[in-house]
Formats: sequence, structure tokens, C-alpha cells
Amino acid sequence: MTEELKQPAEVKDEKERNNPADEALLKAEDKIKSLVFKDEPATETFRDNLKNRILVWRHRRFSMSELLNKVVKGLVLMFNPKIFVPAVALFLIIAVGLSLTAPWLPQHLAVKSQWGKFSDLIISPAYAQDNFTAEATVSDSLGVGADTAFIVKSKDVINEQTLHDSIALEPATDFTLEKVDDHTYKVIPKQPLEGKKVYNLKITSAYVDQSGATAERDYSWAFQVKDIFKVLSSIPGNQANGVPLDAGIEITFSHENFTNYEKAFKIEPAVEGSFEIHKRTLVFLPKKLEAGTIYKVTIDKDVLQVSGSDSKLAENYVIQFETDPAGKKRGEYSEFSFQSNFNEIYTDREPALAVNLYNIKQEVFTVDVYAFSSADDFIAALEKAQKIPYWAQFNRVTYNTDI
Repeated sequence: MTEELKQPAEVKDEKERNNPADEALLKAEDKIKSLVFKDEPATETFRDNLKNRILVWRHRRFSMSELLNKVVKGLVLMFNPKIFVPAVALFLIIAVGLSLTAPWLPQHLAVKSQWGKFSDLIISPAYAQDNFTAEATVSDSLGVGADTAFIVKSKDVINEQTLHDSIALEPATDFTLEKVDDHTYKVIPKQPLEGKKVYNLKITSAYVDQSGATAERDYSWAFQVKDIFKVLSSIPGNQANGVPLDAGIEITFSHENFTNYEKAFKIEPAVEGSFEIHKRTLVFLPKKLEAGTIYKVTIDKDVLQVSGSDSKLAENYVIQFETDPAGKKRGEYSEFSFQSNFNEIYTDREPALAVNLYNIKQEVFTVDVYAFSSADDFIAALEKAQKIPYWAQFNRVTYNTDI
């Protein structure tokens, strides 16, 4: 081939910017020569021209003019009315929404509290972490009283109305705010607090940090309203019967830390024993209980105390129980009793009395009839019998009246 390829005008510049000895170009040159000029070697001029043409087209896509051309095309596309108008409209909607929902302050950004409102209570950043303290006016070891108020103290001087608007008492409770001085306020609930509930006193505030942005600082205190000190349950229960002779006597209170229980506890008939405390439960372990016996246990309200509190029982706590009668019976258990303790019969008729039989196979019984000497003796015997509790089954069945 004798015709030489024309050299583009920018070849000189491209030679200066590119390395003619580029390995990839050399390989491409060899490949072209092997395919097109198998029988005739290329001239030096042809090879140089071909290399320069390849370099020019390889780097043309990265030239400055091409880059500017792409930028212009992008701007034209962006400002196309079909794209530009919706984009501007969306931006305006977002900007208007922000301006309506955030109160723009002159020196800092508005901050939304975690409790759902923007805080207007701005405190000094020097006191941000511990500016407020709160305590109940009526409290002891059992909790706060239902009639308590709360004292709020601030290291920073706080506006009364701003503080009132920034306080919440939950569960939702109406309150008044009473100013004591520039740093002290009293939160007074308008109605008594409910017993056994936990109330949260919350203050929403904010401060401006060193960068000029506003950061939220919310305070919260929990107060347990104390319950009335009382007995919740006992083992054995009141008026129980058949209580095992090795049973302990357990009394569970509403609170722990009760004291002076050794003197407050009384059992009749008297029984020796020892005491154990398991959190809210007082346990008396008797050395020996008698079979078929009615016992009475009393907790004296004026003797039992609660540590760190003036609370006490509203009244004496009393239980009665009957122990198992097994120790008073001999042999296999059996029972004979009249279904009614009182029967009226005519003197001219044979008496017919209904009875209860258990584990007795006898069908004929010998009956002895006794008479009271007077109506007064009968009434006295009846009153004595009625002193036996109705629930004390063994003692009622085995009770005998002296004639």
C-alpha cells in the first residue's frame, strides 16, 4: 500500500498527551497487520499514521469539548417544562410545610420534645443536665401520700407560665402551680392521687448548645402512691377446721419492713414457738398444737409498726381455726348426731328424732332423757353451747351439756 493516511490536525497535540508505545496500541497494530497485510509489510509512514488515528479516536470521548457538550445537554433536559415545573412545585410544598410546623426562633432551631410538643422552656446550657429537681411533700418508706404536692426547684430563673405549660402529671391529673420564689414552685394536684398507682411528673425543656442549635432536655420523676398498710391473707384461713397439728401460721401483709411483730402476735390458748420473716409474710412456727382445739390469733394494730413510716393497721387482725381432731378420737372414725339440736314433741306421742350416722352399723340405741331443773338452767346451757363457733365441727359434735 503506497497511499498514506492523512494526519488529523490534532495529532500533534495527541502525541504530546499520549504514549505512542502503549502496549495495547502495539498489539492492535500487529493484529491489523496480520489480518490485512499478510503478504506485504506496512511502511513506517503507514504504521505511524494508523497509530496516531487510533490514539485520537480513543481519547476523543474524554476531551473537554465533549464534556462540555454533555453538560449542556443535561441542563437542557433538566429545564424541560415537563420535569422542571413538578420539581419546583415539590420544593415549594416542602418549604411551606416546614415553615408552618416549626416556630423559627431568631437564634436557634426549634426542637420537638419526645412528649409530642415543641418546648418553649429554654434553660441555660450550664445547667442543662441537672437544672430541675422534684420531690413529694408527703412521703415515707411506703411511698408518697395521696394528698401530696410536689416541690420543683430550678437552678435557672424560670417564668411561671412557661413552666406551667411545660409540666405534665401522668396519669393525666389537673394541677395548680404555686410560685414559692424565682427558683422554687409547688405542683398541687386538684384531687387526691389514687393509691397503689405510679405517677410521673414530667418537664419538657430545651437549651442552646455551643454550635447554636437547640437540643431537647426532658426531665421525669416517678412517684409511687402508697397503699394502706393491711393484712392480705393468712394460712390457715379464718374459721378453718381440720388444721394439721404441725402447721405453721402465716400472715401476709401489704408491705415489707414491719417491726415489733413478736409483741404484736398473740395466740390463745398460749403456745410456744418461733418466728420467721419472708419478705411480706410473718410465719409463726408453734412447737405443739393440741388436737381438736380452737385457737385464736390476734395481731395488735397499736403494737405492730412499719420501719420508716407511721402507717399501721386500721384494726386488730383476728383469725380463729380448729385443729384436726385425730388426736382426740380413738379407733376408726365414726359419728352419731341429731339432725336438729331442738325438737318439739307432744307428750302423748312417741318421739321421732332424725339422726346422722357415719360408719355405725348399729340399728338400735339406748336413749337416756334428762330434764333441766328450770327454764333458766336451759337458757344458760343453750347460751354456753352457742359460744362454740358453727364452723368448729368437731367441738360442736362432741360438746356435752352438764345437767
